[in-house]
This record gives sequence, C-alpha cells and structure tokens, in this order.
Amino acid sequence: EDLEHVLDRAQGDLPGALVKFTSAGALDPSNAAVQKRIAETQREIKSSADLEERKRKEGDRKREAARKDAQAEFDQARNGYTRARTDLYRQGTDLSLVDQALQEVIDHCGRAIRVFPEHHEAHHLRGQAYYLRQDYASAEKDFTTAVGFLKTFAAAYYDRGRVFLDLAAEAVGQSGLRGAAGDDEARGLREKAKSDFNAYK
Repeated sequence: EDLEHVLDRAQGDLPGALVKFTSAGALDPSNAAVQKRIAETQREIKSSADLEERKRKEGDRKREAARKDAQAEFDQARNGYTRARTDLYRQGTDLSLVDQALQEVIDHCGRAIRVFPEHHEAHHLRGQAYYLRQDYASAEKDFTTAVGFLKTFAAAYYDRGRVFLDLAAEAVGQSGLRGAAGDDEARGLREKAKSDFNAYK
C-alpha cells in the first residue's frame, strides 16, 4: 500500500507509525521517502518524550514547592495541637480556650491541605483535633483520607480504630432505644476497630 495510506492509519500513533515505516523501509531500502518518514517519526518521538519529561519535572517542582508552603501551616498546627492537648488534661483548664485552640489547629491544617492536598500528616493532625472535640465523623473522614494517601500510616489506623471503638460505645449506650440494631452496629464498629488495630501493628 502507498505511503499516505500507512500515514493515515498510523495518525497519532508515532510508535505504530515508526513500526510501519521501518517495515516498509526494510522491504524497499532505496525508497528515500520512506527513509525520510522514518527519520521524521524518530525525531517526533524523541521530541514528544522530551516534552513529557519536562512536564513531569515541572510537576514535581510545583508539588515540592506546594509541600514546602504547606509545611509552615502544618508546623503551626502541630505546635498548637501539642499545647491544646496538654492544656486539656491540666486541672482547672478553661475548656473553652482549649476548644478555641483546637479550632485554630483545624484551620491551620485546612490551609495546609488547600495548598498541598496530599499532606497526609495534616489530614491526620486535623483528625486528631476533631477527635479531641468529639467530632468523630470528621475525625474518621480525615484519618481515612490520611491512610488513603499513605497506606502504611500506622498512627492514622490506630486513631481511626479508637474512633470506631468510641462510636461502638455510643451505639451500645443507645441499644436500649434501638434494640438489636444498636447492638449490630456496635459489633460492626468493633470489627472495624480490630481491623485498624491489626493494621497498626
């Protein structure tokens, strides 16, 4: 078949085009048009690969810059969490101030996550702040996101397991009103906690 038909069928598939042109060249090495097409296709393949490599490097550079920008917010959140957790267990502490400090932790983590959504530590830390505020649904969501970004994140598995146990205790406490449904829910939550604690090990 003629060269144009080969070219039309291979449109957009440079490696496929190169295979066809090379095959045609092997059958007719003296065909200058085919040899030209081979050389042009090889150059286009290299140019395309170089462009993809540049895009990859630029993406890596932007990702690293975002991670560094997010780190400043995360560091503030971590320091605030440490203080809030210490104050929470100190006798005579004004709990409203602790709650305010935990909200600041949540806000700092939120800003870090907006800059760098894959910051698994920020998701985990925000989940811990939610947990201390007994917002178990939000805590579970953040811990789940954290392990989604880092499958080996043992601390996040452990903390999510604690959430499931607390939710199970709540379900048991409501079993008098909900009957068997509350007991079944508690059993399911304890199984989830067990699975997470095994992952923590």
